[in-house]
Amino acid sequence: MEEQKTSTASIALKWGAISGIISFIITVITSSLKLNGDPTMGIASTVISIALTIVTLILAMKNFKSGNNDYMSFGQGLGIGTLTGAIWGVVAGALNLVYTKFIDNSAITQAMAKAREQWESQGMSDEQIEQASKWGGMMTNPGIAFVITVITGVLVGLVLSLIISAVLKKEKSIFE
Repeated sequence: MEEQKTSTASIALKWGAISGIISFIITVITSSLKLNGDPTMGIASTVISIALTIVTLILAMKNFKSGNNDYMSFGQGLGIGTLTGAIWGVVAGALNLVYTKFIDNSAITQAMAKAREQWESQGMSDEQIEQASKWGGMMTNPGIAFVITVITGVLVGLVLSLIISAVLKKEKSIFE
């Protein structure tokens, strides 16, 4: 019986780090162009993030297969995807934490100011705006944002990996 040549953890670490760094660069560009809080940019950013995640997971699983005689079980694919998502979350969350805490702490303030403008234009009362600001402030706290980013990475990695690993799996024959 031939041993596995490439580990799921090494592949997930590589692709999770790459994806986390790219995601962070997109965040910095968005922030630098002052597009935070723009609803159209929010939708575009979400689509780009999902596409980036799908491409990253496919590349990670293909990378694993190429190092293992073109074989990958469904479980291995699921593990790679979930771990890649977790590592993406840690890398992107940590970089965002450093960015918002030490480099550009105005990014959160700007996003909250845009949100407040939108709430006012929607006709929300002062009481509703204060309540929404409390929740928004809590969710944009860098520490809480880090935890949310990691949890999101794990969940998105898991859900997308269920589909992608089902498509890309190639089990070894029991006769090999």
